[in-house]
Amino acid sequence: MKKFFKTLFINLIIFVFLLGLIELFCIFNTFQEIKQNGYTFSKHLKNTIESYKNDKYINIKDIRPKSIPRTKTNKQPLAVMGCSYAYGLHLKNEETLSAKLSELTNRTVINLGINGASPREILYIFSNENIFKQLFKNELDIEYVFYPYISHHRFRLYNQTVTFSSSPCFRKVNNKLEFYEQNKLIRSSQLYKKFMELKYYTIKRKESLDLMFLYLKEINKEMKKRLPNATFVLLLYEDYLNEDWSELEKDGIIVIDIEKLANIHTKDPQYTQSETDPHPNAKAWEIITPALIKELNL
Repeated sequence: MKKFFKTLFINLIIFVFLLGLIELFCIFNTFQEIKQNGYTFSKHLKNTIESYKNDKYINIKDIRPKSIPRTKTNKQPLAVMGCSYAYGLHLKNEETLSAKLSELTNRTVINLGINGASPREILYIFSNENIFKQLFKNELDIEYVFYPYISHHRFRLYNQTVTFSSSPCFRKVNNKLEFYEQNKLIRSSQLYKKFMELKYYTIKRKESLDLMFLYLKEINKEMKKRLPNATFVLLLYEDYLNEDWSELEKDGIIVIDIEKLANIHTKDPQYTQSETDPHPNAKAWEIITPALIKELNL
């Protein structure tokens, strides 16, 4: 019996040691991804430490300043939410969708894009009164909330981003989404994140779409509680293989196909940061924004 427990103990130590090695490998791999996105190890680590100063999941310092028109206007303000497409990664502030909207409509536009975000962050902002007040302040008479949507957002719902800063977690309960605190040890593990990435590819497309639709519906519902006069606008920034979005439109969400609206191919290199980076460049927003303004009569 003693021999059995001794063997079990040794095997357990070996197992934990191997897990530790795999975790270190995943951490190294993560930082390689971060480096490819233009971050250094020290800068990323500093941002991670500072990310919890304002809120546990949303770093206020990552939010761009709101775009205010040159002339005063009585028009209702607008808001842009989402990931790096909304934020305007690699763009100057005046080149972003928010700034272009502000310049061409003479409206105040709040840019709440967060690099690497998914619908989880947007739902959290509207679900959490404290973080909502910090971000929107007194701009409560919003007319439209724009959300540039890319297909990778479905992937992000099943795992955290490549950064160490954790995303807020929601679970499906009776066809509703419920916020919960995930175990700190689990959510800090890069091995866990890699496992969730692999798991995503075993999930059927319809299942991931259904979850995405649920998130978007919940966002719309929570938004209406905070911003009763606002309309949620989904900007499809890719080719979506003729997905049926009517389910969302029935909930009052406006769905706009950017490629059809502006008559451009969003993956054309002349509208992207580079041939390998699909983020929209300044030229893309220069063409898209006027078409969007005309479509919604802004």
